[in-house]
Amino acid sequence: MEVFGKQKIFCIGMSKTGTTSLKKAFQDLGYRVGSETAVYPFYQNYAVRDFKPLIEHCKTAQVFEDELFGLPYTFQALDSAFPGSKFILTVRDDEKRWYDSFINHHIRKFGKNGHLPTSEENETFFKAEGLNRLEYMRIRFDAPADDLFNEEILKEAYLEHNKTVCDYFRYRDQDLLVINLSDKKSYHRFCNFIDRKPIYEKFPHLNKGSDITGSRR
Repeated sequence: MEVFGKQKIFCIGMSKTGTTSLKKAFQDLGYRVGSETAVYPFYQNYAVRDFKPLIEHCKTAQVFEDELFGLPYTFQALDSAFPGSKFILTVRDDEKRWYDSFINHHIRKFGKNGHLPTSEENETFFKAEGLNRLEYMRIRFDAPADDLFNEEILKEAYLEHNKTVCDYFRYRDQDLLVINLSDKKSYHRFCNFIDRKPIYEKFPHLNKGSDITGSRR
């Protein structure tokens, strides 16, 4: 039986922190999860901090997860638009594990011969109509076009996002759950947070990469 209530739940961890596994866990519990591809055109709105299309999209389901929800400023706008919502921040063991997973993902999916895609190659991949991956990466991390995967910049973005989320919710423990899906207790903490009975012992491990970091999305 599908669960669909008024309270929204937003998964605001950055990509490669287990968001796909989190989505699967929600679906298995009967929640309606919003479409990921539907939000791709909104990255250009995000670039100018226009959240109106995203907010309208969030009326279509109860749970939402995608890279756009794990970007700076998005969760604040959603918190304002949907009072009483819950937020889940997924994290990795540390910034190095996250960065390694993020890089390995891009090598496997977009690179050639074991190398990251160049800026020129990124211009040929499209996240959505009118938005290639070069523009997408620059919007997301504000990295220079000739150094999109700068380790220092990306690690700092990961750490800063997590810190900003925790600072924002520092007096609202009931509204934010911070979990590392590799923690054996994380699934039960997740179910307790959303007040649902667990249906298995741990999170499903989806979208796992072949790299040694145990990549999660």
